[in-house]
Amino acid sequence: MSISTLSQRIFLPPLIAGLTLFAVLPSSAEAATSKVPKAQLTTYMNQLKPLAASETSILKRYDSVTGKNYKDDLTTFTMMQKILPDVNKYIMRLEAIQPSNATLRKIHQGYIDAWNAQAEGFTLIMSALQNSDYTALAAGNKALSKGRTLMYNFSTSLKAVQ
Repeated sequence: MSISTLSQRIFLPPLIAGLTLFAVLPSSAEAATSKVPKAQLTTYMNQLKPLAASETSILKRYDSVTGKNYKDDLTTFTMMQKILPDVNKYIMRLEAIQPSNATLRKIHQGYIDAWNAQAEGFTLIMSALQNSDYTALAAGNKALSKGRTLMYNFSTSLKAVQ
């Protein structure tokens, strides 16, 4: 199987665009043990809302060159090269949010970790595409998978404290 064929299989995990996923995910047992005061949760959610457009933009652009929309390695590489700075800016915006509640801080750190895994995955996949490197491609997909798991944990933990 060629690197081109493999790069068609790059999968960006479904991330929470616009905070709409919270209502449909089951609660996690870990986070369910500590509820967050409604005012603090509302403040936190209001801090995340302005980020939704950036997240959606990143995901749409990535989706435009992967999976069923895959054209070729160069197109995918070029788009990822354009997206990565926006991912890094997005992470910086996330890191600027400092929830006052300890439980929310822990949950929010999971969100930051998820996006850092995405950034790592993008970087590794770009390297794989540039160098026809199967090892980097596998590592990139592993990082994206880790990001998917962390994002799911974030979503379920946030839902559980509501």
